[in-house]
Amino acid sequence: MNNDQLILNELKSINKRLDGLEQGQKRLEQTTVKKTDLKSFIDTLNPAIKASEENIKLFMKAEIKASEERTKKELKVEIQETKEELQAEIKASRAAAHEDITKLASGLWKKEREQDIRLDNLEEHTNTTNPTKH
Repeated sequence: MNNDQLILNELKSINKRLDGLEQGQKRLEQTTVKKTDLKSFIDTLNPAIKASEENIKLFMKAEIKASEERTKKELKVEIQETKEELQAEIKASRAAAHEDITKLASGLWKKEREQDIRLDNLEEHTNTTNPTKH
């Protein structure tokens, strides 16, 4: 092979590589997003993002309100249950106090009756009368 053929072969090889590079460049240019396209895409997305943000805020407010309502209901139920328990305890305490008072009154009545009998016996035994008794 002479020098000319070597050079020609080398040039053909370089041309093939250049063709591949050119095709790659064309494909890259076709798929590359231009700045204006990207800005347009962002401008299109911004309202959707803002709307989503507003929806999330509304959802959070609604969830907070619902949670507060659930908590209020739970507290009302607990308060009512506690109130009923306290009322039952008060009733039981009153019943116990009433029973104690009844026992005490019964004991006092018994003591009074015993004292009356004793005084009657003393009056009989001493032949005296009680001026306050009639």
